[in-house]
Amino acid sequence: MPPRRFEEFVAELLERHGYTVTLTPQTRDGGKDMYAARRDDVGSFLYVVEYKRHAPDRPVGVGVVRALHGVAQHERVNAAMVMTTSYFTAPAREFASDLRYQVSLKDYLDLRHWLDRYRSGA
Repeated sequence: MPPRRFEEFVAELLERHGYTVTLTPQTRDGGKDMYAARRDDVGSFLYVVEYKRHAPDRPVGVGVVRALHGVAQHERVNAAMVMTTSYFTAPAREFASDLRYQVSLKDYLDLRHWLDRYRSGA
């Protein structure tokens, strides 16, 4: 699947979870691939999201997570989410754990779970 199609597919999954999604331009995207927003009775919430379509043997490192957290801070959004078709290194998971209310990591297993729910219509 081409990278942009992957972004569109994940955007569709997030929309099914109740988010309003805006994809960024394919080039000069400012370090993020999309915005995912949700509004409910409690208030409004905005994520910046970065996708990393990596091979199973190529984990996402802490640098990617740190960079997106910096983008989230600069843009003053609520949180950052990094999604990958691979998995995250231990330092990346540790960094995100320290910022668990500001940084969310979604790996292959999470995407697989979302895809299973998508296929079942849930």
